[in-house]
Amino acid sequence: MRQAGTSSRLRTAQVTDVYLTAQGVPVCDVVDSNGNVYLACRLAGPGGGGDKERAFVHIPPAEPSEPSRTSPEDTVGAEAVIAFGDGAIPHPVVIGTLYNSQAGARLAADVEPVEDDVDFPDVPDVRDLVMSSGGARLVLSRHGDAVLSTKDSTRPLRLELNKGNFLRISQEDDADEGLVLAGPLIDHLGDLVDKLDSIGNRLSALETAMGAAMLAGDAVITATPALAATSLPYTAFSKSLIAALGFTYTPPSKAGDEVIAAAVQVSSQTKSAVEDS
Repeated sequence: MRQAGTSSRLRTAQVTDVYLTAQGVPVCDVVDSNGNVYLACRLAGPGGGGDKERAFVHIPPAEPSEPSRTSPEDTVGAEAVIAFGDGAIPHPVVIGTLYNSQAGARLAADVEPVEDDVDFPDVPDVRDLVMSSGGARLVLSRHGDAVLSTKDSTRPLRLELNKGNFLRISQEDDADEGLVLAGPLIDHLGDLVDKLDSIGNRLSALETAMGAAMLAGDAVITATPALAATSLPYTAFSKSLIAALGFTYTPPSKAGDEVIAAAVQVSSQTKSAVEDS
């Protein structure tokens, strides 16, 4: 209820807690300089009200942190501006907060623009648009820089897209240079490495098979008639090549193959008979 000493429509108060009501409404508790406590004060925002299809901006006032010997001022919540509406017992609404001296550690005066190969300053200009929380920071500087930084955070920078969506980056309306996603690219490169390894192994086996085929051909040329010498190396090389490459393909028989094979057999038998005699 409205207490004595709250005749003005606007007052300042210290935030003591920030939370959601059972209905899901973000609220905070505050206490003013007269000791009046106001519970579950609703927060005024830029617009949207939380509807899914409308703009939604939530910037909560700072609540007191745990007591600290090195930073006792952190135990004090943000200084909020509360407004009282009409009615006999109006309930205040938090319409904003006032910066305190701690903001000076987050802002600087007259920050000069930086070169393209230099990181943006850790402390932005007091005239920049800054959103910061938990070490993550978004800065739209008065010089035209747009900076999203997590240097002071231990959490990853997340860019989450729905399946089928894509990230479009263009330069002078040209978006030919797409952004490569590391995960799928690494998987694809891994598949290519496996295929290259397989090709390398088969080429090594092919080299061995070719050497063996050439040795077999030399032996045939030495021991058999010329016709057989021109056929057997081809047959041995074909079979070795097919085996080395891991194929199951069998080359079709050609005219004269059976005659050549018979000639090789007769030649071998004749040579054996001569040697036995």
